[in-house]
Amino acid sequence: MLIILIAILFLVAGALLFRVRKYDLEVPAIICSAVGVFAVAILAIFLIATHTSAPGARISVEKTYESIVYQIDNKFYSNDNEVGKFNLINQIREFNVDRAENKYFHNSPWTNWIIPDVYGDLPEIAAPEYLIPSK
Repeated sequence: MLIILIAILFLVAGALLFRVRKYDLEVPAIICSAVGVFAVAILAIFLIATHTSAPGARISVEKTYESIVYQIDNKFYSNDNEVGKFNLINQIREFNVDRAENKYFHNSPWTNWIIPDVYGDLPEIAAPEYLIPSK
């Protein structure tokens, strides 16, 4: 939200500087306006791209969550060489890190209008203790 407001502020400052004819402020007005237009255009494209892909991203995240929970519940990770446990722990870690990053940027006042909440109310996945290798 704040990034978008700053970009709009540049546009308004450029317009106000154009209106002031007493001083020679055409160059700063052009620079402010150009920065504002460029920033608003980039943010608009990014905003449209992230929010139009949000439903698909939400479905993908839900399927990833369901897949990890299914693997934990049905013990798909158990094999002779413990590679399955390592892969499952990595999947859990990646899911939790991505979830935390998304929640942080979605709740940040700087980016909350830009980043959609694709994780919604999905809980963090805790690795069962029997998955964690003992030392």
